[in-house]
Amino acid sequence: MTNNGYTLIELVLVIVLIGVLSISAIPKLFNPTSFTERFYYDEVKAVLRLAQKLSVASGCDTEVITTANSMSIAQRTACANIGSFDVNIRTINIENDNVILTTILNEFPIYFDALGRAVNSTSNLVANSSIDVNTRTINIVGVTGLIYDAD
Repeated sequence: MTNNGYTLIELVLVIVLIGVLSISAIPKLFNPTSFTERFYYDEVKAVLRLAQKLSVASGCDTEVITTANSMSIAQRTACANIGSFDVNIRTINIENDNVILTTILNEFPIYFDALGRAVNSTSNLVANSSIDVNTRTINIVGVTGLIYDAD
């Protein structure tokens, strides 16, 4: 005798799985905030890495300036060792009220020197620093300039 259908247990199990997915996974797909947060998180990390690579490649210090809704990198005119960072390289603006950048106040602004190390505004190496994009954290190791995900 061959069975051509599904058993009652299989049907109930499929209904339970659909219910679990509808409660947990599907609302995340229709919530654009998590996608927006991840987009800006990746953008901030890319700008930090650009600043570090640019300072190593050019041999010039590259400063990273952050506010609650923007981030920019700049270099000094003619690659001077002193003076203000007045040559803007890149600026990103966060145009979403749900995404906020937060930093450790006494360490920012920082700049990357010609060796790629993270240095604070008083020319001291930063031990470790971080930038939070809402709930996600980007860490910066001062001695090496390594930029990595804390998550």
